[in-house]
Amino acid sequence: MGYVINAIAQSEECASKMAAAYHYDGGQGVFLYTESDIEYQADIYHVTSDVATIPEEAYRVILQKGTGIQSVTGAGSYAMGKRVTIDATPATGYHWKSWMGTYEANTKFYTFQMPAQDVIMTANAEINHSTLRIDPNGGSWNGSADIQRFRENYGTAMSIPDPVRQGYVFSGWVKSEVFHGSLNHAMYTFGADDGAVDVLTASWTANSYTLHFDPNGGVEAAHIEDMVIRYDEEIILPDAAAAYVKYTFDGQNVTQDVLSGAIRQYAAGTYESLDLENAVLEALETILPDERKNEIEDETVATPATGEKPDDSILDEKNEMRAAQADGEPSDDLQTETEEQVAAVGENNAETGNPETEIETEPAADRSVYASVNTGWVTEEEKENYVPQWTAGMQVSVADLIEASGVADQNGAMITLYASWDDCPWIVATNLYYTLEQAQQGVITDSEILSHATASDREDGSPIEAGFHENGTSFSIPDYQASDFTQFLRGGSCTENLTVVDSAGSIYCKQITVYVVDTTPADARTERTTRFIDEKYYGSSYERGGLLDDSIWKTDTAYVSALRTAFGNLENDAPVETYMINGETRRKIREYVDAHGFGDNREAGALQEMYDRYLVPNCVR
Repeated sequence: MGYVINAIAQSEECASKMAAAYHYDGGQGVFLYTESDIEYQADIYHVTSDVATIPEEAYRVILQKGTGIQSVTGAGSYAMGKRVTIDATPATGYHWKSWMGTYEANTKFYTFQMPAQDVIMTANAEINHSTLRIDPNGGSWNGSADIQRFRENYGTAMSIPDPVRQGYVFSGWVKSEVFHGSLNHAMYTFGADDGAVDVLTASWTANSYTLHFDPNGGVEAAHIEDMVIRYDEEIILPDAAAAYVKYTFDGQNVTQDVLSGAIRQYAAGTYESLDLENAVLEALETILPDERKNEIEDETVATPATGEKPDDSILDEKNEMRAAQADGEPSDDLQTETEEQVAAVGENNAETGNPETEIETEPAADRSVYASVNTGWVTEEEKENYVPQWTAGMQVSVADLIEASGVADQNGAMITLYASWDDCPWIVATNLYYTLEQAQQGVITDSEILSHATASDREDGSPIEAGFHENGTSFSIPDYQASDFTQFLRGGSCTENLTVVDSAGSIYCKQITVYVVDTTPADARTERTTRFIDEKYYGSSYERGGLLDDSIWKTDTAYVSALRTAFGNLENDAPVETYMINGETRRKIREYVDAHGFGDNREAGALQEMYDRYLVPNCVR
């Protein structure tokens, strides 16, 4: 001990092998060992060498591996002043930080001169960090549509659930061209490279749908084929007006009847119809209620006004009809009606200046049907809304179309667009009666006539006020002439064509008859009345509070029998029905009678309404 090799003599034995270690036995000198035979001290080669004496004291360099250090080099014994070089190798996923201990240095490959003491040094490294960017690419990931960034240590695992996007199916993640981490079964692991950036971009496949078209009450003149559409494209909507037709009559859809020829379409400037007793009624047989069919049977075909004044026979026929109605069966509340009432009411109106509207009747019906105007397309939810969402020929984003239909996430769904229609407007009007004096004084103006009618339109609402409006609607009497009425010298009538135009330009005309009545006072006795009577007064004369001898309650056996039965039940305390009426109900009955009159003398059906409303709920037997 105490010596080091100064030089190795050249020898044949050493020339072919490399010395890896030495051993000094204290007597023979220094012995070299080959790298393969050190453990066994075999193949010992004697070497003559010059040796140098070194100091007895030597100092150690002790190297320690800190966090993230795989290996260190340069440890050993060194004499004071000897130049020492140390180095360290960081582990995978770590980067060099510093030496700490006797010396502190940031340089990994570090050199110093050996001091007269042991040197202890610890190599330190830091774990690498990398960044992951997640791009939803139009969708939403982790509740956000933004690109999200995550910076984590090497080896950190992170769950990557699938993103979502309306109208699309997620097709997978597209990795950035250089990808440092790893993605396996929706789990990303941050890579070893420090400062690296990985990007995952969502890939999408647009949903596909089938678009179907429905005439929505119309009929196909030409078929519109279904379309297969994708969420991420735009389409051009077809023209429904070129493929579908729709016709209405008095608010009813009669498209099939028009197409079959049973009813002819309205022609501008005319009032067309088929034979009333045959074609029209037969065509409407399945679509109109019975009461409407009867109403049509009673009406006459309207013709354009000619300006000619009808003679007195028209008014006479009207009065004869009303008189004939008065000869029918009376109602339960003893009401009757005679033609004298017409004159009585007319006399009253002559005094008050009010038109005689209480005896208005239905005017002749317009028999024409009208074509509806196609305005575009709507979804199922909006098919009762007459404002179209899209128009024919419009370029529409499928995304907007699908979102309006509410099936964006239903890949392969069927969507139906419905044709939107602007039906023709309509007029509700009755024939009007005025006095001869009112006609001659110019009271019967076009605005006066229109004030007793109502014009409406399904799309533009109700009412459409008289006059011409900014939205294109109007309600007027185009052929009205004041002289038609001011020139009357006696009773008669004149037809007027009420015309309404909606915002789509559809026109509807309704013809009414305006009657002018000569209201010269006449002696008339009102025979229609409502009264209460008991058995005592029933048996009395008219002068003593009873009924007239020709009263139906005395001359008709059925009426007499019904009244006698009622009197008997009253006398024998054998009511057919019993009602428990409290004070509040009595008050309501009084109010009802004040508003509607006794029985049906003022309003048809008023008596039955009072019975149903106040008696039936309080019947106790």
